[in-house]
Amino acid sequence: PNLSTKQDDFIPLGVDRHTHATGMYTSRPVIKYLARETHLYVQIAKQLQIFAQLGNNDKKFEEIMWISGVLQDHTVITGAMRPIVADYYAKKAYLAREISMQMFRPAFNILRNSSSKMIYYACHFNISSCWTLEGNRFFIVVYNPLAWAVTLPIRLPVARGIYKVYDPKGVQQNHSLITIHELVMSLPDRGDFLTEDELVFIADKIPPLGFRSYFIERIQLRTRTRRSVLKRAS
Repeated sequence: PNLSTKQDDFIPLGVDRHTHATGMYTSRPVIKYLARETHLYVQIAKQLQIFAQLGNNDKKFEEIMWISGVLQDHTVITGAMRPIVADYYAKKAYLAREISMQMFRPAFNILRNSSSKMIYYACHFNISSCWTLEGNRFFIVVYNPLAWAVTLPIRLPVARGIYKVYDPKGVQQNHSLITIHELVMSLPDRGDFLTEDELVFIADKIPPLGFRSYFIERIQLRTRTRRSVLKRAS
């Protein structure tokens, strides 16, 4: 017989207003995103703890490792939970990211032989915003937590302008500027950020369990040019 392919989900399944499961593989995408990001931050923190020979961070690791494990629970990762529970785990995942950054900053200063006053920030790439990239000069650190070299595209939300990108040897890198979609620009969490474009370039062969720094400079402002579209009447 000719059998049709089921395209929709097997749920939602509900009992009352707040006890239901909807879209096991599609619901609560933010929780799924935070689970992946938290796991990644924990792994990088453990690696940098060893490479930079940081001090005793046992309490910090206890705080971030438990939430990374809890987020892998079937009920949590599939989103089958009440809103108040999802908000609780989202808050804990955010705090785990901030605690990890507290270890990233001294570790990168040690590994890069830079001043201890150098401060590193993580951007909110999921909404294409980053207030630290709104200046005229800044640098980024691309870290590879894998055991093999990685080549990957870097997408940085930046303010409108004309840029130059340099690798650690001062070699200028090819790059492109892509306008951020208006739907992303209208997200309420973006606030008053000035980032309107994404600067895209290829980070080639980042060493395994290593990093590479890139210096980025905005040489002049750039205004958006409007293009008119003419329709020919038939």
